[in-house]
Amino acid sequence: MLPIPLKSSTGVNFNPLRVYVSNEYSKEEAEAADGDFKALERMRSMALQARAATEASVRTLQAYYTQVDRLQGIFPVHADHVRVAFTWHDAFRPTKKSAEMDFNFELAGVLFNMGAVRSNIAASVDRASAEGVRLACREFQLAAGLFKCLREKVVVNLNCHLPSELTQEGLLMVENIMLAQAQACFYEKAIADQNSASSRMKSSVVARLAAQAAETYSAALKYGESTAMESAGLDRSWPVTLRFQRDFYSAATQYYQAEAVKENALENGKGYGEEVVRLRQARRSVESVLETAMRQQMGPAIIGKAELLKSKIIRNLAVAEKDNATIYLEPIPAEASLKPVSKVCMVKILEPEFPFAATGDSQPLLFVNILPKAVKETLTRVERRCSSLAAEMEHAGREASKSARQQLAKVGLPGSLQAHESPAGLPEATWKKLQGLREKHSTIPDLQGQVDELQRAAGQVAETFLQIEKTLKEEESKSEGFRAKYGAAWDEVGTSSAQLMADTWKEVRHFQTLFSAAQKSDEYLASRLQSNELEEVSALLRASRGDLDSRLVQPASSSSAVVVDTSRLSALMLRLAKLLDERDSILQKAKAAPEAVCLRLKGRLVAGDAADEALPEEMASLEALKSELAVSTAGQEPLLREILQENERFQAGRKDDPSLLERDRLVQQLETGVLQCHELHAQLAEGREFYASVSKRIQQLLLVAEDQVYTQDIQRRDFEIELGRAAHRKQQESADQDVAKKLFDQLNIQHQVEGNASAPPPGPPPPYQQQYGNTQSGAPPPPPPNLPPPPACLSAPTPAGPPPSYEQAQALPVAPPYTDQVKIVQLTQMGFQETAAKQALAQHQGDLQAALNALLSG
Repeated sequence: MLPIPLKSSTGVNFNPLRVYVSNEYSKEEAEAADGDFKALERMRSMALQARAATEASVRTLQAYYTQVDRLQGIFPVHADHVRVAFTWHDAFRPTKKSAEMDFNFELAGVLFNMGAVRSNIAASVDRASAEGVRLACREFQLAAGLFKCLREKVVVNLNCHLPSELTQEGLLMVENIMLAQAQACFYEKAIADQNSASSRMKSSVVARLAAQAAETYSAALKYGESTAMESAGLDRSWPVTLRFQRDFYSAATQYYQAEAVKENALENGKGYGEEVVRLRQARRSVESVLETAMRQQMGPAIIGKAELLKSKIIRNLAVAEKDNATIYLEPIPAEASLKPVSKVCMVKILEPEFPFAATGDSQPLLFVNILPKAVKETLTRVERRCSSLAAEMEHAGREASKSARQQLAKVGLPGSLQAHESPAGLPEATWKKLQGLREKHSTIPDLQGQVDELQRAAGQVAETFLQIEKTLKEEESKSEGFRAKYGAAWDEVGTSSAQLMADTWKEVRHFQTLFSAAQKSDEYLASRLQSNELEEVSALLRASRGDLDSRLVQPASSSSAVVVDTSRLSALMLRLAKLLDERDSILQKAKAAPEAVCLRLKGRLVAGDAADEALPEEMASLEALKSELAVSTAGQEPLLREILQENERFQAGRKDDPSLLERDRLVQQLETGVLQCHELHAQLAEGREFYASVSKRIQQLLLVAEDQVYTQDIQRRDFEIELGRAAHRKQQESADQDVAKKLFDQLNIQHQVEGNASAPPPGPPPPYQQQYGNTQSGAPPPPPPNLPPPPACLSAPTPAGPPPSYEQAQALPVAPPYTDQVKIVQLTQMGFQETAAKQALAQHQGDLQAALNALLSG
């Protein structure tokens, strides 16, 4: 069985991800995620070491794959943004490697190794038992499913040059190898059962099993021999091995089909000629198989398997030819006339289920507190929408309740009813309300201090807004000045501050709008506290029970008190009170709903649910509260009409007693004062809560703005440093050229002087000239017989005349140096030497990816 080799990889620098979190979120969040970054590095290291043929290796790879797959939605890793390069060696050519700045390339390597480990598990299983055959077959089918998933769901997202094993042809090859070997497991089981009388499988079934295995190996061979795989440099041993397997199972197909034909011939007396021709086909195929095995020096187990089949074929062929020639005398049919053996497929692809099932030792999801930018933006929009809806409900509900209380107050309710039911002194219900107010809140004069506190909080918020605006405007001005100074060179590598800070400005404007609305509410609240009406009510709210009893005018006499039936009016007032309490409960739920909705939605979006489906479902709870509020508001008006009608009858029976009307007025004034005081306290509490929330959010915005300024400053500093280095290198190159020119000119002058001087008189010939003779023609003498001839470059005659001038030497064809500093800097930041980076870019005409691959492959 053929196990698929695993890919290997080099280390990865995840630091750009840390920088991204610090820049896009905050330094605090980057520091909080440091443990997750270390866990990610540890999990990758474990995944690269998971090469043993065990289920533990598969689980380790699954755990890392799950984490990386999720990170795609959080970190925008690509060459133009977060530059994290993943380097993987080819599976079939380990000396070659490729690097891509794409999480999908990392996923492809991990998923390929998952399938390779499955293939190694299957190949290592002892298939001597039925359980071993079943386990090996299942592992091969699981491996095929992983390779299919890789082909259909991962590599299609890669837009780069792929190594051979990740091309469509390469993955289809290994996918068919896995299926062919799973089918071969059933063939082996059938062969083993041939020796058992109880479970012996028919020869025709064995032939069909072998035919399916041969066809699947043939499909794998087709992809292995494809032009794409040849150009990708697939080792030729793979097609050779696949051809061997195809031909072996083709021979086995004919052998067992010949046995099946003979079994039928023994029953009906016809088919002996077909048996002979099928065995002859089988013999040719197996001899070709053995020839290939010997030539390629395959293992003894493979050769032994083929020799065993050959011995069976030759033995049966000899008997069949002899019997047919002496007994049956059937004509031998032509091979072309034989029907192809039908096939039976016993295997199928077992595709994995995503996400992979968690195990007891699985690592929890990393970076759960760092939301993908799309999720973060969605949650921000939803939060604003929910808050706006809740605010609308709050306003509508409060206004409806306020309208009801105002209508009742105009007709003296509920004070007149309570005064009627308690003719002596202050009504007990009113006193309890006043006591509850005093226990829970301060009275109206004490509220002014809380208003002053709100104004101080508003001033701090306004100061922070000014600080943020100043920071952003100064940075934008600095950015524009830098851009005006360096122009296109900065545009190629830098980011406009206006573009970088657009989202920050948007957030600032949003909170400024809310802040302006809050200030108007504060002004209205302050004006209410200073009104004369509240001053009079304030005196009543501070009075003691005795003072209030004495101020309430008693009826002239008990006999003159009017007897009025108030049972219906009391019942209607109780219904209205219940309605208002239920409305307050709805508004409390609506106030808490935005946070709850966003929390649930966040969990679903992080888990991978589609926003289009999750958002309506989560908003349904808030919409239901809105419907309940609408029902409550709609039911209020009919009830109020009934109360007002019943109150007219009630007041008609009491209008002739002035003392009763005065009591009603004072009690109603107390009731209204208690209600107003509660409302003021509620508004003050909302104001404190609002300013605390806004202050926290805009402090975060200030930190974001300062982080963005810091990031831009670092980027501009690095840009200027690199420009300085480039200028220095250019100056150095110019200086070197000047030195070279001077040296060349000096050598040229010296040559001309020597050329004008007379030649020295010839002296006695050297030993070489004495032995081989002197040559006066200027051609070099022949070499000694025992020496090899000199290279052509040394033996060619030197043209006469002076050497070329400096200008002519400069005009000689020389590969121009690469000068695009942006791409050179990108490669040097990855750790390559500047000289090597320039050479690689020059050799590949400025193609950054091709230069990177060349540097990685050495």
